[in-house]
Amino acid sequence: LEKIGEAGTATHSSRTQTLMPGLTLVREHGGIEHRVLVKGDGSCEYGGRIYRSLSAVARAITGTRWNGHRFFGLRKETR
Repeated sequence: LEKIGEAGTATHSSRTQTLMPGLTLVREHGGIEHRVLVKGDGSCEYGGRIYRSLSAVARAITGTRWNGHRFFGLRKETR
């Protein structure tokens, strides 16, 4: 998030950076609060299961394909 420019867009290098291990992401969806823990190897723990990416977690939550960073509010939607 520190690399987001004045225009509100992230540089390519900041988009591809991994999230800090131990970070907990919280998102409410469908009236339920969902918590995801970022693991040291870059995987994510959600609901007692390990997922390869935030996108996989977002898909487990919604049942549809999502960009995980966008779903968790880490990346603004592009127009």
